[in-house]
Amino acid sequence: MGIENIKEIVKFVGEFVKAMVKTLEDEHFSFTDLPYFATAGKALSAAIKGIGDVSAEFGDMDETERAEIIAFVKDEFDLPDDEVEEFIEKVFRAGIYIADAFTYGLEVFGKEK
Repeated sequence: MGIENIKEIVKFVGEFVKAMVKTLEDEHFSFTDLPYFATAGKALSAAIKGIGDVSAEFGDMDETERAEIIAFVKDEFDLPDDEVEEFIEKVFRAGIYIADAFTYGLEVFGKEK
């Protein structure tokens, strides 16, 4: 099945967090901070496209794919080894929740009244 949609979720979360860190450096949010979110916005678009498949990808993930995700996070976000695992676990939990909520929302709002 692959893990491409999981990677897209991880990338979005990482880019959003990086943008928030940059934004909060001066402890104020202003319009000059909006460019920090451009990369996160692009990542969000890709993440939403495959969000319905994320739960299945998690369920189908093997050790090779898990190692690939770890390497992806290390390369993408330059996190120390001891923080990579925790970041990934938190993103996985959030990703599953978001995917389930999004899929449910599509069902609820997509029903004809």
